Amino acid sequence: MKRVPIILLAIAVVAVAVLMGSLTPARAVDPACGPGSHWIHSPPCLGPAVPPAADDHYDSTTAIVGIDVDQDCLQDLTLTLTGPVDIDRAAAPSDDSANFPGTRPVDGHLDVIDTEIVSMELTGGGVTLRAGFYNPNYTGGQHTRGAVAEQYGDPALADSFFDVYFEIDPGPLGGPLLYNHTPHRVEAVIDRAPPEAVYQNPGPFCLPLYDHLGMQWPANLVFAQHDTRLPPTGGIVELSVDSSDSPARVSERGGASPPYAAIAGAAAAAALAITVGVWYARRRWLR
Repeated sequence: MKRVPIILLAIAVVAVAVLMGSLTPARAVDPACGPGSHWIHSPPCLGPAVPPAADDHYDSTTAIVGIDVDQDCLQDLTLTLTGPVDIDRAAAPSDDSANFPGTRPVDGHLDVIDTEIVSMELTGGGVTLRAGFYNPNYTGGQHTRGAVAEQYGDPALADSFFDVYFEIDPGPLGGPLLYNHTPHRVEAVIDRAPPEAVYQNPGPFCLPLYDHLGMQWPANLVFAQHDTRLPPTGGIVELSVDSSDSPARVSERGGASPPYAAIAGAAAAAALAITVGVWYARRRWLR
């Protein structure tokens, strides 16, 4: 009879071990770099503390995407998308970028880190935006590479950018996958890696979208903002867009609220699917 508690204890230990193993993250997050002066070429960014391929993982990020559907390059629809992102950064800083030569002068100062979004999957309102060459769901086959470069005037800050190739999947709303042929550059000023910042294009743009056959569709990307900062505890993200097609504004407030962003995303995605479907039907029937 005395063996029963021991057996139960052994079972409990095994159960806890299995549970803890199942809760272990699948990907390890490497030490953060910064903040501080010249953080790009200071430990742990500067070997040997950094492994061959440093990896930064975000469980959740938020993107606001503006779509034009009537070919006037003004924002007609707005989608709020959320999801995880994985970023690889080079094992150690370098004098200049290997992928973007000329990012910084070759002067013996290790002030550049090459980066790549290896996987990104953002969803909202039935729509999914995917990127990353190593994302198994992304069918575009393009790398999304970037770099982090120390600023000339302030060594505690760095200019970070990514040239993003993506696909937009309308999901159950119907329609083809839409791709960009020209990379969409987003930028931010950061003081650490993994970055905690809002990435966006610094100026107005109108980026055509294509289907997998290379046909241009009546849809353009005209606004994109990607926030990698952690949301405040207990807060929500609310979308606000004025009536003059100006860029979206994000405001944070606490407390419970109806899911306006999700409803707006679903409505915008449905409108986009209907617009594209009607355009495609007319194009096909009027040949």
